[in-house]
Amino acid sequence: MDHLFILATIVFTAYGQLVMKWQASQLGTLPADTPGRIQYVIHLLLNPWIISVLVSALLGMFSWMGALSRFRLSYAYPFYSLTFVVVFLASAVLFHESITLNKSIGMILLVAGIIFIGQG
Repeated sequence: MDHLFILATIVFTAYGQLVMKWQASQLGTLPADTPGRIQYVIHLLLNPWIISVLVSALLGMFSWMGALSRFRLSYAYPFYSLTFVVVFLASAVLFHESITLNKSIGMILLVAGIIFIGQG
């Protein structure tokens, strides 16, 4: 049951990263001029999806606090790395980003490291 705090942290963090990417790509690139940048940022901050990302970050922080109250940091923190795996796989599905051999090997090594650390 305690591991649900770690899982919730991963889910909330991955959600935030994926939604930010989606919304930023919808809005286009950051303008070069200062007034354009200010308008870009204001538009993002008033976007309901970005507001949901902020809520998700807050919930992720509370989940992480719950995880740290139950586990040693040296145990819990490596599991947080699973966020990279979730975002990597989801970005391939949602944004058609490439899955290369090097990236795949890196993800396998990351998961293997988490398994080793989790058993220690």
